[in-house]
Amino acid sequence: MTVDARVPARAAYDEWSDLRWRLPGVGIAVLFLSAVVLALAAGEKGSDLGRLQEGVARGAVEQVEVEGLLPGGVSWMGEQPVTLHWTDGVGRYTEVLVINGVDPHEDTGNAGRPYVLEDPAQMLKTLDPDVDVTYVGRPGEVWTLGGWRVPGAAGWIAVVAAAATVLLLIGGPQPWRATRWAWFWLVAASGPVGMLAYLLLGGPLGLLRPAARRPRLAGGWAFVLASLVLGGWRGFQVW
Repeated sequence: MTVDARVPARAAYDEWSDLRWRLPGVGIAVLFLSAVVLALAAGEKGSDLGRLQEGVARGAVEQVEVEGLLPGGVSWMGEQPVTLHWTDGVGRYTEVLVINGVDPHEDTGNAGRPYVLEDPAQMLKTLDPDVDVTYVGRPGEVWTLGGWRVPGAAGWIAVVAAAATVLLLIGGPQPWRATRWAWFWLVAASGPVGMLAYLLLGGPLGLLRPAARRPRLAGGWAFVLASLVLGGWRGFQVW
């Protein structure tokens, strides 16, 4: 008996094609995208006082919100942590100490933190008298994720998505392109980048399936790769 070489070999069965595994993958992707959209829509990128001052001085920042102080000036003695919010391309924020009536160079446990003397509005208006400074109350629950200050809802969604990803990684079918340990290191070390890579390349969404069975990335090499990705992610946060 001969086998016609022109007939393609039957593809091996892949559990990721089952609906019971595809649906959790789609659900995690929806959670992931929801957290990203909410963070971008209502989040703020961490910055510093120098960037704010430079933006006000050149007229790029027209409005600043002061969170943590009551309007009417500083009437107390001591230090008060304050958050300044503004928009310069994207929403940005920075935290400073407002100091009144004490020596700012004394060791108060806040060495190295930026500070302003008395009311921040006065400091900003010396740079641009037309800048609009308003005082706002403390917001609801906020999280800091990857250098972004986001609503608490986005933080909780991200936590649920991350936990579901780990559970799927442990209990789901063998992932594509890398071992379970390799994908674990990629997800744990690089956060959202690793999660997105696992959903797209590891099998949960059934996309970009490898054309042939090839050796998979092992845990050790994945740890090295994840460290490099994490370094690039931290570089983006500094921007």
